[in-house]
Amino acid sequence: MAPKSGKRRIGRERILQVAEEMFASQGYRAVSIREIARACGVTNAALYYHFPSKATLFREVILRHLQALRQRLLHAQATEHAFRAKLRAMLEVYAATLHEHRTSMFALRRDISAWKDAPPEERKTLFRQAWQAVIEPFATVLQEALQQGQIRPVAPSATLATMLLGLLAGVLHQPTLLNQPDIPQAVEQALEVFLHGLDTAAYATQGEDDA
Repeated sequence: MAPKSGKRRIGRERILQVAEEMFASQGYRAVSIREIARACGVTNAALYYHFPSKATLFREVILRHLQALRQRLLHAQATEHAFRAKLRAMLEVYAATLHEHRTSMFALRRDISAWKDAPPEERKTLFRQAWQAVIEPFATVLQEALQQGQIRPVAPSATLATMLLGLLAGVLHQPTLLNQPDIPQAVEQALEVFLHGLDTAAYATQGEDDA
């Protein structure tokens, strides 16, 4: 039985890889299940064995990236102890992952709008797992800092996590950084604004408890 399980697993990964390439290059609406099956060298029935619909296949292509990113974030979180060091390590992993897969991720994000006709349960699953993969690890670190009084309780931890990632995205999306970003510098800039703001008076009175 083990060989069969291995074959099924390899077949599933092959389908996900080919589907991602086709979605990225042609767009979600332009690609059919029949074309993906043909490119994979499998029958329609074999593809439907793993993925009951194109919407499910598209969701799984995105979740594949998100799950890998979550594991990297959790590893970075576990390797550091100080609050700011944890955030820095996690942000560098996040930025490096997005840059590494920037072409396919941009195309997949582009096609989210075309995916609006997917069943509601598919969309709910994707958005819930996207939150768990990206926002939750940062929110956990920020919640600990809130409980320890290291940062002011100006918003819930999940909101703060979203704001932090938004700041980093703003730095990374500068035209001069799109192709060759200086990730450590971008992360430090985002962290500095997030933790200390732009008010020089507030910065002067800020303690070093987040070092």
